[in-house]
Amino acid sequence: PRFARLPEVPIFAELPEAEFVTLAREVEAVALEEGMELARQDSMAREVFVLVRGEAAGVTRRPDGEDMHLGVAAGPTVLGEMSLLTAIPSRSTLTALGPGLAWRIDSDRLIELAAEQPVLINRLRTLVKQRLLHNLLSSSQILAGADNTEQLLAAFTVKTLPPGTEVIRQGA
Repeated sequence: PRFARLPEVPIFAELPEAEFVTLAREVEAVALEEGMELARQDSMAREVFVLVRGEAAGVTRRPDGEDMHLGVAAGPTVLGEMSLLTAIPSRSTLTALGPGLAWRIDSDRLIELAAEQPVLINRLRTLVKQRLLHNLLSSSQILAGADNTEQLLAAFTVKTLPPGTEVIRQGA
């Protein structure tokens, strides 16, 4: 059926046809049902989902035990892309809001493909930055009321640091 194909998602649209076909052969179809979890907070699962049809809600549990709703993603979109660039547990739980279809892709295989196609890793970094900044805007009481969000988002950069790197020194 028409909806069973991988949709045109910017990170995959730039792949050469041979690599795209290879990737498409390795994906696993996941029929979504309401309440089905695609990712669980604190899990080390390294999977990426291309949400073809349907919606998924993102929720993170704060240290105080309160749930914070991050928003709803509607297909076609990529979910779980953070697992590609970070080796930390998932920071949120993604739950299907109803019937839909997603393609599950193993993160390790996607990383191998990215090593062969540098354009893919650059697109993934952009996607991760957008997701991080969206989450920041939706969770920050200070930034939530900003009028110039596009200008504000453009001012941010994402840096990848090795574990143990001092980011902010107390008293500096």
